[in-house]
Amino acid sequence: MGQTPQGSRTREPDRRHERATDEPTQTGPGYAPPVPRSAVARPELFDRLDHGIRGPLTLVTGAPGSGKTLLLTTWLAARPPSGPVAWVSLEPMHGRPAHFWHEFLTVLDESSEVRLPPVADGSTGHQEEFVAGVAKALAGLPEPLVLVFDDFERLQSREVTEGLDRLLRLHPRQLRLVIASRLDPGLSLQRRRLEGGLAEIRSTDLALTRSQAGELFALAGLELTDVQVDKLHERTEGWAGGLRLAALSLQGHPDPDGFVRTFAGHERTIADYLLEEVLQQQPAEVCEFMLRTSVVERLEAGLADALTGRDDGARMLDRLERDNAFLVPLDQHRHWYRYHPMFAELLRNQLRYRMPDAFALEHRRAARWFASHGMAAAAVGHALTAGDVKAATELLAQHWLTLVVDGEAEALVGGIEALPRPVVAGSAELALAGAGALLEVGDLHQAEHCLELCDARAGTVPAKRRAQHTLFRAVVKMLAARLRGDFASSQYAAHRVLTGHQLGALPDEARALAVLHLGVAESWTGSSREARQHLEAALELGRREGRDYLVLSALSRLALLKALDGGLRDSAGFGQEASRIAARHGWDEQAAAAPAYLGLAITNFYRADPAAAGDYLELAGRAAARSQERTTRCLIDLMRALLLAGTDGGEAARIAHTVASNATDWALPPSLAARARAVEAGSLALSGEVQRARETLEGRPLMPAWVEFDLVAARLALADGDPAEALRRLQPDLVGNPVALHPGSAIEARALAGLAKHLLHDDQGALDLLEEALSAAQPQGYHEPLLAVGAPLRDLLKRRVRAGTAQRALAGDLIGALEQQQGLAEDDYRHLLLDPLSGREEAVMRYLPTLMSKAEIASELFVSVNTVKTHTKNIYRKLGVGTRTEAVRRARSLHLV
Repeated sequence: MGQTPQGSRTREPDRRHERATDEPTQTGPGYAPPVPRSAVARPELFDRLDHGIRGPLTLVTGAPGSGKTLLLTTWLAARPPSGPVAWVSLEPMHGRPAHFWHEFLTVLDESSEVRLPPVADGSTGHQEEFVAGVAKALAGLPEPLVLVFDDFERLQSREVTEGLDRLLRLHPRQLRLVIASRLDPGLSLQRRRLEGGLAEIRSTDLALTRSQAGELFALAGLELTDVQVDKLHERTEGWAGGLRLAALSLQGHPDPDGFVRTFAGHERTIADYLLEEVLQQQPAEVCEFMLRTSVVERLEAGLADALTGRDDGARMLDRLERDNAFLVPLDQHRHWYRYHPMFAELLRNQLRYRMPDAFALEHRRAARWFASHGMAAAAVGHALTAGDVKAATELLAQHWLTLVVDGEAEALVGGIEALPRPVVAGSAELALAGAGALLEVGDLHQAEHCLELCDARAGTVPAKRRAQHTLFRAVVKMLAARLRGDFASSQYAAHRVLTGHQLGALPDEARALAVLHLGVAESWTGSSREARQHLEAALELGRREGRDYLVLSALSRLALLKALDGGLRDSAGFGQEASRIAARHGWDEQAAAAPAYLGLAITNFYRADPAAAGDYLELAGRAAARSQERTTRCLIDLMRALLLAGTDGGEAARIAHTVASNATDWALPPSLAARARAVEAGSLALSGEVQRARETLEGRPLMPAWVEFDLVAARLALADGDPAEALRRLQPDLVGNPVALHPGSAIEARALAGLAKHLLHDDQGALDLLEEALSAAQPQGYHEPLLAVGAPLRDLLKRRVRAGTAQRALAGDLIGALEQQQGLAEDDYRHLLLDPLSGREEAVMRYLPTLMSKAEIASELFVSVNTVKTHTKNIYRKLGVGTRTEAVRRARSLHLV
């Protein structure tokens, strides 16, 4: 994505997204690429675009080089629509529904003040519910929004196109979609033509007119005769790419008339022919510059100098862009550039043909430049392309830890696999690099094989690097222990890394990984405070060094830690930030993102939103699919069992039993196995297999009193009509400091105990315990632990409301949910208010959901404004709220409006 052209911005760009860096940058989301200095205006097509955005869909299709992007950017600059405009340059990674819908919602959210559906729901963007939610949100936009999708053909995703097609079928009246593509998208175009809802601009429309071709040559500084312009326009049939190539090769041409006479051929022939003419007719230094710099995907002045051995890179890049030599700026500051892909490929082919020795040389030079600038992945790629096994081996051995910390583990694995097998097998350092990369992507088995090779070849490590090798070996040992779930060993290895083995300054990458994994280990060994401190330290290191993958990893682990500790608000915050980073970089299906999605699943489960919990759990499963990290796999399966327990208790019990067995076999933390046994017993009880549930409880592990077992036992006792036994089982958990996996268990324990006391006719004790449960649940938004008690809690909650409670809103929400669960609906909920509304207050209450002011309400009721204010204050007091919005929400939960 690039900057909006002058005149088409509807808001200032968010400067927080700009970075001072030598790496390629993009401007803030939603902004179009810059307009070239010599762009030709297309007023007739501008008219059609203006007309097109009165309807839902405008399609611009054409071959490469036909000017689709240029048309749209110049249109937006010349005739900016009155409303907001957003631009998305699509990449192959947008073919994943989660990434596409994340980008879709992000640009819409940043272009309007309307609250849009949660980003995480984009993973199900092809489903009707999600698409309907997007359409509903779009309907709330104050004015139409023009959304441009450029390079649509890069998606190659039926799921994405089907979801977008479904959205268009709902006719969102405030969306004006503009698509630029080489191919027709799968969007039911024929139906839209019949409905009159499609505006189209095709290749023939994009062709330049004769006068526009003349303008193009004039802007290029060429003085051609009318006959010459006519012939060039006729031979190219107005193809913009061919005309630009012609203009470039005519610069300084000794025989323009001869060039025009011999200029012929179809589109591909024209491109090949003009490339030959361009390179032949350009000064030698320009030709050589273009060939030598074509080996890299992205180009900046310093890199150009390194490739050419000259010092005029900045001047040459400026000249090529000014001459429209298929060089595209990647940022508004024109620091980074790239050649047009078609042109770049042709240049590389010519480099191989004309300067065969230079091809490998330039890739070696690129490798050295990228390595010196900390871009290890690019450096390795160029070394491998050059066939320089020695350089690639050195780079991989020296920089593998940087690649891992920067989220390039997949590229690292690919780089090592590209080397000859004897080279890898004979190098302890390469084998260690392979082990580290494989562990990061979650492949424990292959990593252990690499470690065997590493240890067998340890004597081959040069003496000057042995200390570093020992340190890196400790890092890999730490990674392997974490993947196995051996957190004591992982913690020990992390401490060894942080001591640096007396090496002096510890490499930043090693320190960051050690601090991160120390926090992960501590989160499972009962040191939550220390775990959070270390994870936050890793987060700070990542942010300070600009390492987004490390930031993602730390946020992801913090989200899971807080969810398991009961901090649902913090978990949601960490998890959402992690998911945004993952989506932005295409890391949403990497193992590092799985804990974030798992934390969000847990949070939504305890907030009684099973649909959202299921969606996040699916994302977690997808991200962890390739990983063999045992704790993550167990937790995902355990959450799956919890979500199934209410609908398929037998299957939930089976899954939980497998989790408990695996956790025991793999020597994972005992808390995980115990929690799984409790879920198994609870699921069996819900499915009516009471005896098996009791047997599961009796087989509990030997460990301190475990609240989850007590909860299941209490539920069974209440079902048997023995509230005294239920209270006896829960009593230690109410007065002591229970060893609980999650605070939600403590909330449920108080609710169950309150119900037991109510059945034992200790009404005051019951109400006190219920108030404790409500007070504990409200700050973090817990609902599920109270709803899990079931319908019998409904009447007790009503008694609590009548007796007065500091948590009126929460109690009302729970009563409504329990009523809905039981299929019960009462016509009059006013009895739930300790102090019912008067008749006049009810009259005022009916107007509060409207947009009417107090003065307008007073006019409708024929009373004074002060009277309305008095009634409103009384309403707030009786409903236990402080604002009009809260009053409306509370009144609706009580069916008062």
